[in-house]
Amino acid sequence: MLRVELGDAYAERTRRLVLALDIAGLPDLGPCQVVELVVEYTSSGDEVAQHTLHMPVTVHIGSAAEAAAAGSDTDVREEVAILAAAKAQQDAIDAADRGDIDGAKEMLRHAAAALRGVGADSMWSAEFNERAASIEELADVEE
Repeated sequence: MLRVELGDAYAERTRRLVLALDIAGLPDLGPCQVVELVVEYTSSGDEVAQHTLHMPVTVHIGSAAEAAAAGSDTDVREEVAILAAAKAQQDAIDAADRGDIDGAKEMLRHAAAALRGVGADSMWSAEFNERAASIEELADVEE
């Protein structure tokens, strides 16, 4: 069991939880439940109440052709790109702290390219381009 605390959440504010699951050895084609998320939260307002939501996560195992035909979810691709860029920034800081400036720059340039690639057909294109540009500026900083 893994427990993740997301902190305070407020009405009108969207919180996203992105999971990367390594799933191996699924037996058959078709739908398969791989995990169940349990979300516990306390609401406040007129009355304070605790709630528990059980959310099964199901994947559909199919052929490569079926996967290609289904396409991918733009929102998911955007979230993954943002998280990957954030991780690349942290990895670049760690590399720079170790003295690997060239490696740090390469990581940042790769993150910028990934953000730009996802942002090209995204409604958040301008924000992605700004983030990519700021990452590239960091990458261009001289030793």
